[in-house]
Amino acid sequence: MRTAGQTMIIGIAGGTGSGKTTVTRKIKEYFGEDVSVIYHDNYYKRHDELPYAERAKLNYDHPDAFDTDRMVEDLRRLRAGEAVRCPVYDYSIHNRTDETVEVRPTKVVIAEGILIFADPQLREQMDIKIFVDTDADTRILRRILRDVKERGRTLESVIAQYLTTVKPMHEQYVEPSRKYADIIVNLEMKNSFYWLIKHFDGETLDHIRSRFDKESGNVFLQKFLRLQDEAIQLQEAGISAESQRGLQFAKAYWDLIMEFTGGDAAMLPKLMQMGQSDEFGQEWTQKQAKVNTFIEPALNAYFSILGIDPFQEAGT
Repeated sequence: MRTAGQTMIIGIAGGTGSGKTTVTRKIKEYFGEDVSVIYHDNYYKRHDELPYAERAKLNYDHPDAFDTDRMVEDLRRLRAGEAVRCPVYDYSIHNRTDETVEVRPTKVVIAEGILIFADPQLREQMDIKIFVDTDADTRILRRILRDVKERGRTLESVIAQYLTTVKPMHEQYVEPSRKYADIIVNLEMKNSFYWLIKHFDGETLDHIRSRFDKESGNVFLQKFLRLQDEAIQLQEAGISAESQRGLQFAKAYWDLIMEFTGGDAAMLPKLMQMGQSDEFGQEWTQKQAKVNTFIEPALNAYFSILGIDPFQEAGT
């Protein structure tokens, strides 16, 4: 039996198909065998009194659909060093089975579910709360593939359920609960400032952290990504990087870099090289290469007017 107080409980929430299971898997890979997972879905209330057709009509995306009190108690017992027997839910029949599974107390216990941050009692059990944020179009496509392939649903039933309960409940309960998260993760790598800056070296990282907290960092990153999108739009419109419009873009980009670095021009090459890593993914890397084919000549033209060369100053 694990000694009480040695267990860390990590909550992972987010909309349907957001990638919660992917984050859970990565945490399990990091901690190895000393991780247990408890799923909110397994605590759907039992409805033996209803036939299948009626069970299929229930709103499974509302907080009242869950036996959350039992999950809270199980988490308390796990933290106290006790093993618990969790219920098992069968998606194909919209009901619990007669089986239970043992979840043992481990160094890390992950609690996963779309609504676990919406309940204050559940939140109180968590040491770290992670919200997985993913574009709605991506989430519905993932849900369709999952429910049809893994849960025996028809395409029509998945779409009907999404429109009638999943989407409105996400807007009413899931999305508002993200404010309780300690960490917000976007698996598409588009809004995580800390994910971005971890690719800098120690001295540079300390310099950035001295200037930004999580909120202001994410504001900067959104500005940065909007300028990258603008660079691609200018390219596709046939605008020359050395044109007046290109110089206006270069000034806006340079001003943002100066804000980011506190005037340290030597950091520019590191930003230009950002993303040239397998960890960022092929799509991200290809986008950076395309963006830089416009930004580099635009900046060089702008620098020639200013009479500076940050790349040479940085020794690149």
